[in-house]
Amino acid sequence: LPLPSPVTSRLSHRPSLTQASPVDIDIALSSVLGVTFASNFKELAGATSSRVGVVGLNPEKSKHLETATMTFGSFYLDFVNLRTDTYTGSRIPDVKFGSPREDAFRRDLTINSLFFNLESMEVEDYTGMGLRDLRDGIIRTPLSPVETLLDDPLRVLRAVRFASRLRFEICRELREAVGEEEVRKALREKVSRERFGRELDLIMSSDDPVGGVRLIVNLNLEESVFGRRIGRGESVLQKAWEVLENEEWQEEGRRRLWYASALVEGTETQDGKNVMKDMLKLPGKEAEKVHIIQQTSKKFLELLEQGGDVIATALLMDGVKVEGFEGDRTDPIWKEAMEMRFRLAQILRYGGSSWRDGFVLATAERLAALDLHLTDESLETREDEENAEMQRFEALQAAIVELDLTNVAKLQPLLNGEEVKRILPGLPRGPGFRTVLDGQMKFMIMNPGVGREEVEGWMKEEFESFKY
Repeated sequence: LPLPSPVTSRLSHRPSLTQASPVDIDIALSSVLGVTFASNFKELAGATSSRVGVVGLNPEKSKHLETATMTFGSFYLDFVNLRTDTYTGSRIPDVKFGSPREDAFRRDLTINSLFFNLESMEVEDYTGMGLRDLRDGIIRTPLSPVETLLDDPLRVLRAVRFASRLRFEICRELREAVGEEEVRKALREKVSRERFGRELDLIMSSDDPVGGVRLIVNLNLEESVFGRRIGRGESVLQKAWEVLENEEWQEEGRRRLWYASALVEGTETQDGKNVMKDMLKLPGKEAEKVHIIQQTSKKFLELLEQGGDVIATALLMDGVKVEGFEGDRTDPIWKEAMEMRFRLAQILRYGGSSWRDGFVLATAERLAALDLHLTDESLETREDEENAEMQRFEALQAAIVELDLTNVAKLQPLLNGEEVKRILPGLPRGPGFRTVLDGQMKFMIMNPGVGREEVEGWMKEEFESFKY
């Protein structure tokens, strides 16, 4: 490359040593800025379809050095020069060009300080500990833990994230450093709530969110991260994880479910929603969706308390099934089934696309409560009780299928507002109008397969006083 001085390139993308085919690759440069190297590389490689982008300095997002980015084939490449950081009381360092050794020792963890030299084709371990810790499954800092954490206190959560993600153990010295008052004070005063939120979001999106939250609890970091203790949230999260262990689940749904589980304490007062918005500065829409999952769980649990599982079991034993039903719709068993159908539909429609997440959370809450209640019982007794509890939820789940409610959240009214106004011209706008629309939906749910004419006929009869 036509560069002002010889350049040695090193891969510094941490997951590349543990993943078979990395997509994102960080390249550390010995003596040139990333944008200069990337522009020359693009020209030499003939990557005419790729554009070199520049991520400028942004200390608030931990971007302390300009980075050049581009795509090459199926890879996303980041180019940045080696550096050394000097902290002088602020979490924002004074950044200068550095040697590979200086760059390695200023990193957060030994396993993140490894380089792969693209000239010698060798792994470089300038700390002398990275390869060993990677092999032994240890999370350790290159310098003394207190010094490393005081330089950037958020490294506490980064250590938690890598430990849970890789199933590694945090070394004793680092654990002790996390408990130091000066480190905790720095964590409170130097780290913005947005950075807490971003790091926790990465933990919740990892392969082991349970391990991450457990580490937060065991390291006594709950109040620093969440602003309060999470109480039974840890055990509920564990149970939710076990329920979904072998299930296919949409990724965003999983992440929201983990939040809903960990922050389940305070559901009555929307405390979990407030923690997400105020303490973690996560998007309000995400906080609202998590709150909906928690409230959906609450509604499922209330239905169980009212004997919903018993009714569901009885209907299943009677062979009630909506699809293809041609029997007597005045039969008491059918009427009871439709009442149950409506009760379930209300919960599913409230939960919307997240009703399944709410169902799993309800299951997890009951199993966690059972664990707390059966602390002194034998393993056999615990298994029997858990199986009995799971059967209650399985009855509800089977009823949802047999009553043809799987997609009821997407059910739309057959008659829209304008059509309702045509049929009931005397109906005033306001609460009464909402009553009619809600009544229409209930009629449709309790009379599956009903058509527009039947709905119109029911509406004229039910709200006769508004026909004129």
